[in-house]
Amino acid sequence: MLAYANKHCEMIREALVEYCAPTLAGIKTGSICTIQNGSKDIDDEIRELNGCLVKKGLSLIPLKKTAKTTIVYLYRPDRLKLDLQTPEAQKILEERGYPCRNAGANIVTDSVTAHGRK
Repeated sequence: MLAYANKHCEMIREALVEYCAPTLAGIKTGSICTIQNGSKDIDDEIRELNGCLVKKGLSLIPLKKTAKTTIVYLYRPDRLKLDLQTPEAQKILEERGYPCRNAGANIVTDSVTAHGRK
């Protein structure tokens, strides 16, 4: 499915397959999982992985980093954009003080630009 040269990227790939299978299969819009940090900068590894993931309509972003682990979000940007444009999602966001004009587009565009897909 995804081919990588370095061993740590292979470990990340295995974690994504194990914990994010519904997203990889197109069943869910996104999944969150924790991965172990390697010796290489995790942001560089995520950018490297995104080079392959984008071809499959996926994006991977770090949500929280610690010294040993990183919580990542694997998602399908096109589906997230659609999900965030539903009346139910916009109502929830508005109730929590988030502006909803074009909400889905802003979230997807901001995260994609920040993590090397544009």
